[in-house]
Order: sequence, then structure tokens, then C-alpha cells
Amino acid sequence: MLDRNIQLNLKIIQILNIKLPHILYLFIFMTCFDRFKIGNFVSISNVLIILLTGLVFLAKIKNNKKLSFIYFLLGSLLLLSCLSWINSENFEAASRQQVTFLTGLAIAVVIPNICRSEKVFIGCIKWMFYSALLVSSIGLAQFIIWQTTGIILFNHTTSYFSSFQIAKINSLYLSNGVFGYHLIFCAVIGLSIWRKLGNRNFIIRIAIIMTMISLALTFSRGAWSAFLIYLILYALYYIRLKMKRIWLPVQIVFIISILIVLLPAAKFIFNMNPMSTYNRLGLVNSSINSIYNNPFLGSGLGVRIGQYFSDAQYYQITEVLSDLDVRGSKQLDIDFKGDDGRESHNTFLQVGITMGIPALLVYLSILFLIVKYNRMSNMLRINSSFGILTNAVFFGFVTTVFCSSFNSLFLVKQTWIVMGLAIAGAVNFDKQKHISMR
Repeated sequence: MLDRNIQLNLKIIQILNIKLPHILYLFIFMTCFDRFKIGNFVSISNVLIILLTGLVFLAKIKNNKKLSFIYFLLGSLLLLSCLSWINSENFEAASRQQVTFLTGLAIAVVIPNICRSEKVFIGCIKWMFYSALLVSSIGLAQFIIWQTTGIILFNHTTSYFSSFQIAKINSLYLSNGVFGYHLIFCAVIGLSIWRKLGNRNFIIRIAIIMTMISLALTFSRGAWSAFLIYLILYALYYIRLKMKRIWLPVQIVFIISILIVLLPAAKFIFNMNPMSTYNRLGLVNSSINSIYNNPFLGSGLGVRIGQYFSDAQYYQITEVLSDLDVRGSKQLDIDFKGDDGRESHNTFLQVGITMGIPALLVYLSILFLIVKYNRMSNMLRINSSFGILTNAVFFGFVTTVFCSSFNSLFLVKQTWIVMGLAIAGAVNFDKQKHISMR
């Protein structure tokens, strides 16, 4: 009887290991529909991640030491979030956001447990491209319809750039910034692996092209800035890889030339919307005050902050805006909205505000370990096809971390999906493995 039970359990585990990747692919694809809820309560992707979490537990997958330590830090982050939840100023809002945070943690745990083979890892990347192709197509249709008919789909925003009115496409997402954040991971991977794609990857190539076009049309300064940082990092990486034997002064001159070329692009991005830049300065000031007032437990997930300027800052900014003729002088958000609550527009400040400085240090430690493990693993696989892919995922992860400096993205599923893939790429594979994107 005992042998039968053991055989039955082994059979169940075998079936789960076969089916889990397909459910994971579906989950990754369905995250783009999170805006649409079942009964205005739960999204399909939430149902799938709950299912995946239960199935991973039943499959009894063993973890290595590196993965276990990252999970320990994630567990510490969960504990700190619970303490801040109890201490929250708005318990109802914090409760909703706590559930969302639990979903993110589940994603970071589930993906490395399922991505144990190269085939599954590649499958996850491909389905991210399929999702990017869908939302990019919708975003382009959104842009074309607005340009030709003036009809606004999915409540995208418009603004004036110089003397032209532009549409900031958001596709199926709540804002152009979040849309750009979802696109940038695939854009970075796409550029990194373009030359290694086989002839049969026509759909992936189309997805990369569509993603790049849609990323440009989001007019998201956060996504554009992060992509600019990626280009700088990739150029430095290429120099280090390909110019090892070149005289050091030549390398330095080459690096400086790249920075000089990209500097006007950075200035262009800043001048796109100076009002937004100064408004975010007020959010940063208010965020620092909030962290100072609640340094250990934070104010609870879901808390929103106002704006704060010192008298000197306020006077200087309004004078600058008056000279720029931007909405007239004294037209910051604080002037016509008062002290209405807003998000911090910075993921690191968001963690500090909501869960306190200890949680922020734990979160930074998780990011540091992911970077450390990826650097160690990619050095071993640098000449393999799989090393190129995992290195591209690593670059995508780093770029999304930079992008999170411009938006509050701690509770966005994409943050945890990218984190899960970066963890899987760092700890689940060794230098002997080789794959192809075909």
C-alpha cells in the first residue's frame, strides 16, 4: 500500500513537471490583460499564479543554496511588509496592496522553480515577446486611430511637444509609463540577441521591431531614459569585451565620444516635459519626509503622498517655469491640486515610504545578489549561445531596475516576472549547457 502511494505521488510530480511550464507561459501572456478583472475583482493572471504556486508546492522541487538565500530575503521582505501593514494609516488600502505584493512574491518564487531547463527558460522569453507583440499592435492601432480620426482608445493621454500635439500610447495598460516599462525588457533582449536569431524566428523579429516602435510612441521619459542608460552600459560592455588589447587611452577616448553623442539625447528627454520634472522633485521631497517620519515600519502599502517644496525651491522653480513659458508661473501641481496624494514615481522611495528603511535595505540586497549571481554565471557561459541569452536577460533586468527609478513599480507584476527570470538565469544553469533560439 505504501509503495502504491509512493508511485502515485511520483506520477503526480511527473505530470506536474510536464504541465507547469505551459501554465507559466499562459500566465506570462495573460498579465497584459490585468486591467480587465473577473467581476471587477480578480484578473486571470492572478488565478493562474495562485494555481502555479499550489502546483509548485505539490511538485516538491528542491532548491539550491543560492536560490534558498534569495528566498530567505524575500521571506524577510514579506515579514516586514506584514509589520508595516499592521501599522498602516489606511488599513483597507494596505490590505488590498498586501495581496498584490503577495502575488509578486509568488511570481519571484514560482518562475525559478519552473525554469529548470533551457527549453522552459527560452519558452518564457518567447511568450514575453508574444505578449509584447500583442500590446504593441494594439498600441500602434491606438496611435493610428487617434492620428486619423481623433478618437482616443483606452484613455491614452495627449500632450504638447513643442508646437505639436502627441499621443502617449498606453495600449492595455493604465499609463504610457507602465506600458513603456513592460516593453523595455523585450526591447533590450531583442537588440541583444538579434544577430543570433535563427531564420525560423520571424515572429520574434517582428515582435522586436513592433516593440521598439511602440516604445518610442509611449513618449515615456522614464522608459526612454532607462533605454539610454542601457545603450551606454551595452557600449561599455562591448568595449570591455572587444577592445581588451587596444591601448587604454584609445578606449577612454572612445567611451568619452559615446557619452558626448548621447548627452544631447539626455537633454532632449529632460526638456520634453520640464513641468513633470519639477513636480517629481516635490514628490521626492515629500517622500523623504515620509520616510523620516516612519523610518522603521513605513506608512503601509498603498499610501500616497503629496508634494513639498521649501520656499527657496518653490521660488526658484516658478521663476524657471515662468521663463520657459510653461503653463505660466506658479502652476505646479501643488498650486492647482493642493496636497492631493500621489505615488512617489520612484520604486525605491516607494519601498521606503510603505515598508520602511529595513525593507528597502532587504530589497536592495535582493537586487545586489541577482546582479552578483548573474555576473558570476555569465562569465562561465560567455561563449555559449545560452550565455548570450542569459546575459541579455541580465541586461534587461538591470535596465528595468533603472526604469523603476522613474515610476512606482514595486507592485507591478512585470517587476517580479523580470526578477524571477533573472534569478532563474543566474542560479539554474551551468557552463556546459548550450542552446539555440531556433
